[in-house]
Amino acid sequence: MKLVGLGHATPSSDTSRIQYYREALSIATTRKDTLSQGRIYAILLVRSKSDGRYPEAFEYGQKALKAYRSIEYYKGIAGVYNELSAIYIIQHKYEEGLALLQEGYELLREKKPSRELIRLMCNISFYAYIKHKKYTEAQTLITEALGYAKQINNRENIIHCYTLLLKVCIDSNGEVAQADCQSYADSIAAIYPKLGPKITKRYTAAHMLSYYYSEQNDRTFAFKYARLALASAKDMRRKHNIAEAYAHLFEVYLKFGEHDLAINALNESHKVKDSIFNEKSLAKLQTLETQFKTEKAIQDKELAEEKAKLAEEKAKSYQNWLIAILIFCLMVLVSIAFYIWLYRLRKQKELVSKELSSTQERLEVEQQFRQAELKALKAQLNPHFMFNALNSIQDYILLNEKELASDYLGKFADLMRIYLNHSQEGNLSLEEEIEALELYLDLESVRFDHSIEFNIKTDGNLDIDDLKIPTMLVQPYVENAVKHGLFYKKGERKIDVQFKEHNDDYLEAIVRDNGIGREASAEINKKRNPNHKSFATSANATRLHLLNHGRSQKIEVKFVDLYQDQKATGTEVRILIPLKQTA
Repeated sequence: MKLVGLGHATPSSDTSRIQYYREALSIATTRKDTLSQGRIYAILLVRSKSDGRYPEAFEYGQKALKAYRSIEYYKGIAGVYNELSAIYIIQHKYEEGLALLQEGYELLREKKPSRELIRLMCNISFYAYIKHKKYTEAQTLITEALGYAKQINNRENIIHCYTLLLKVCIDSNGEVAQADCQSYADSIAAIYPKLGPKITKRYTAAHMLSYYYSEQNDRTFAFKYARLALASAKDMRRKHNIAEAYAHLFEVYLKFGEHDLAINALNESHKVKDSIFNEKSLAKLQTLETQFKTEKAIQDKELAEEKAKLAEEKAKSYQNWLIAILIFCLMVLVSIAFYIWLYRLRKQKELVSKELSSTQERLEVEQQFRQAELKALKAQLNPHFMFNALNSIQDYILLNEKELASDYLGKFADLMRIYLNHSQEGNLSLEEEIEALELYLDLESVRFDHSIEFNIKTDGNLDIDDLKIPTMLVQPYVENAVKHGLFYKKGERKIDVQFKEHNDDYLEAIVRDNGIGREASAEINKKRNPNHKSFATSANATRLHLLNHGRSQKIEVKFVDLYQDQKATGTEVRILIPLKQTA
C-alpha cells in the first residue's frame, strides 16, 4: 500500500495523486486482494466527493460496496453508506441519504461497537430528528451512541456525541433539562484540551460551547470558546471555518455590547470570504493557463518531430524534392492549426475575463444588497422603538411588576436576537417571518396597554416551513402600520396580516390596519417635523430595487387607502412575491 501512501501525501491539485491510486488498484487486483481493492475504491469515492465529481463518486462507491460485500466487511460497507448519504444530502436529497444511513445502522447495530456505527447514529440523529425538531428521539439515540463511544474510548466520537447533545439542548428551547445541558457542556470542556489542534471536532465543540454560553448570557465563557473556535479553525487552515468563526464572534460581541470588536470580527469574516472567492477565481485561471502550456508543449513537440523527420528525409535523398515540399506544406498546415487554436484560446481567456468582470459587478450589487439589508435592520432597531420598549420595562420595574418586566425583557431580547440572525440571511422561511412578526406585535400591544388586536393568518395550502421569502421584507410595513396608522388612533386598534397564494405564481402578503390613514398621518408628521422623511420606507424601497435586479418576475408593493362614507378607515398594503424565485 505504499502507492496509496504516496497518493495521500500528494497535493490534491496534482493529477499524479489519482495515478498512484490507480496503480495501487491494479496491483491489488492482480493479487486478488479484495479488501485493498475496496479500500482504494473508498478513497477514490472520498476524493471525488471532495472535488464535487458526484457521478464519479457514486461509481467508485458501488465498486467499493461490491468488494466489501464479497468478503462481508461490514464496517467498510457502513463507511461507504456514510459517504454516499453525504452526497445525497449535499444535493438536498434527504430521503435517499437517510435511507442509506438507516441501512448502514441496521447492518452494524448487532455488531461490535465501532466508529462507523457511532458516526451513522450521530448522522441519523441530526438529519432525521434534530432537523425535524424531534429532540427526545435525538437525545435518546445520541446518548446510546455516546455509550458506544465510551466503550471503544474514542475521544473524537465522545466529544462529537456531547456536542450534538448540547445542540439538542439549545435547539429544543427548554425540552431538555438544564442540568443535563450543563453536564454536556462541562463534559465537552473537560475533553476539549485533550484533542489535537487540527481535529475538526475540536472546532465544532468550541463553537457549540460558545453558542451555549451565549444563550446562557455567560459573557466570559461565550467569548472564551468563540475565540478558541477561531483558533481551531486557523489551526486546521480551513478558510470557510475561519469565516464562520469570525461571523460567530461578531454575533457574540454584538450581543454583549462590544461593538468595536463586533465590527472588527465582521470585517475579518468578509475578508476571508473575499479571499476564498479570489482563490477560486485564481485557480480557474491557473487551470486554463496550465492547459494552455500543456497543449503548447505538445504542439512544440509535434513541430520539432516534424522538423527532425524533414532533416532525416533530406539527408537520405536530396533528390526527393516532392516529399520535402509535402512535408513543408504539412508544417505550414500545423502552424496554421496551432495559431488558429491559439486564437481560440485567447478568445476563451477573454471570455473568462468577461465572466470575472460580470462576477465583480454581481458582487457590487450583492454588497449594495447587504448595505440595504443593514439599513433595513437599522430601521427595525430604531432608537424610538427601543426607547419605548425600555421605558415599558422601566415602568414595570417602578411599579414592582417584576414578572411582567422579566417577561417583557425576555421577549424584547428574543426579538433583537431574531432580527440579528435574520440580518445574516438572504432568505428565510415564512414560518420564521411569522414568528418574528408575532413577537414584534406582541411587544407593541403591551406597550399600547394591550389596545392593539392583531391577527396573522395563512392559507391552509401554504407550506410555511419550506416556503422561502426575502429576509425582513414584510416587517417594515407592519411597523409603519403601527407607528403611523395606529399610534394616533383612538379607541379600538386592529392590524391583520394575511399570507395567501396569488394566481399560483405569487405569494401575497396583505397588511391591513384600521388606523387614521396615510393622509392624516402625513399631515400630523408634517406639523410635528416638516422635514421628516421615513428612513425605514427609503431603506426598504432601495432593498426592493436590489431584490428585483435581474429578475423577470418582480416583487410588487401596492398601497390601498381604505374609506367608508368618505372617511378614512385605515390602510392596506399588498406585497406580491414570486414563488419560483423565493422557493
